[in-house]
Amino acid sequence: MREVTFLGLYNKDVKNLSGEIWTLNDWFRVFPKLNPARVYQIHFEFSGMHPADPGRFKDWRKHYEDSGAEIVVTSDLGFSRQRFFDTDRALKEWPAADFQSTMSCMLLDAIWEGVDVVNFEGIALLGDEYTYQVPALLRNIDATRAAGVRVNAPREQIWRDSISTVDWSNIHEIAKPYWMQ
Repeated sequence: MREVTFLGLYNKDVKNLSGEIWTLNDWFRVFPKLNPARVYQIHFEFSGMHPADPGRFKDWRKHYEDSGAEIVVTSDLGFSRQRFFDTDRALKEWPAADFQSTMSCMLLDAIWEGVDVVNFEGIALLGDEYTYQVPALLRNIDATRAAGVRVNAPREQIWRDSISTVDWSNIHEIAKPYWMQ
């Protein structure tokens, strides 16, 4: 059985790190001793600058290389262990409107790679800049379960209870999300 934990940056929520650790772009700020199996840096042509927090990604290239992790990218960032996320395949399988976060890519990789169990740890989303991602993420979770992957997301019911219902029939398809251009 292949088990993967998607590790976010909300460290108050982390209880169980099982299986392979796949994490978000700046895990080293919160978990400096962690060497994840995989890091997702899907931001197109990422330069290491964050407008609201210029120091947020200090030495990010060194942290990525030193981690030993596979780095999943959507544009060439020059890492020795980078792999390109297959955006063309992704957009054939899921509507572009469903791609609102790094976790969309992570969940599709889990499906494509035959992962049996995905655990969400340290992923809060509500009350910060990521709240808008919740409706699409819930669709991603549903699609991942429909593909036969068990998804354990401790905050899922909170997300489902907290968001307003999205009428997906009013969502107009786009060619690609901005970060896949």
